[in-house]
Amino acid sequence: MSNPAKLLREIIALPSVNPAFLPDNHPHAGEQCVADFLAVTAARAGLEVEFQKVLPNRANIIARLLPPNKTRQRILLAPHLDTVNVAHESQFSPGTKGGKIYGRGACDTKGSVAAMLAALCELARSKQRPRETEIVFAGLIDEENAQAGSRALAKSGLKADLAIVGEPTRLQVVTAHKGSLWLEMETRGRAAHGATPQFGRNAVHEMARIVDWLQTDYAASLKRRRRHPLLGLPTVNVGVICGGTQANIVPDHCTITVDRRTLPGETEASVRREI
Repeated sequence: MSNPAKLLREIIALPSVNPAFLPDNHPHAGEQCVADFLAVTAARAGLEVEFQKVLPNRANIIARLLPPNKTRQRILLAPHLDTVNVAHESQFSPGTKGGKIYGRGACDTKGSVAAMLAALCELARSKQRPRETEIVFAGLIDEENAQAGSRALAKSGLKADLAIVGEPTRLQVVTAHKGSLWLEMETRGRAAHGATPQFGRNAVHEMARIVDWLQTDYAASLKRRRRHPLLGLPTVNVGVICGGTQANIVPDHCTITVDRRTLPGETEASVRREI
């Protein structure tokens, strides 16, 4: 019998931090070590395994349980393999407390990886495998940054009658999700000495006015919109601001990165236009 708790501990101990959060060539960067480990686990259970190359040294792992008869329907299990970075190396060492397993990625989403693949491996070894249903496990890369793994899977043309995406939802079935649009905005000013700021134009000050508008007037306008029955309201958040070089120089450049969560019916173009 497959042991999902054991599998979860094993893959928590294999760092798979998204390279977007780490310096180049960092030993913890990338999902390949987890993908390789899962490939061996799946193959031992009799699943058909392939790697779907997405980025250099980063590939989705696809494991299939094929039915003995003609496939009439397909179920897709789709968790992701990458995690965010750790605050301390100890987070790569799984621990148990109060009947729960702790460690980086334990719920987001190595817990789903372990549960789904362990169940599929157990089914592969069982005499009760589905007669006409193909089950596909797709361990995806890059979910925490640009979703390159899921985009590649969709582009490959894989179709399924049912897809279950592994995410930490407190065991609630979630059937809808907001979209996410990141926008970078830039203001340009004119540099001057801090002792004579009247000769410059302060790009940070200009950006401060934009930030204030986004977080007050624009945010308030979003709250007045029609509420989606499952997702609620669209939101906006200014998450990053960068500007200036030192205190005694009037800054001539400033940027912000804005996170705008969208509802069904909204598009990237429509949000850009309204802002």
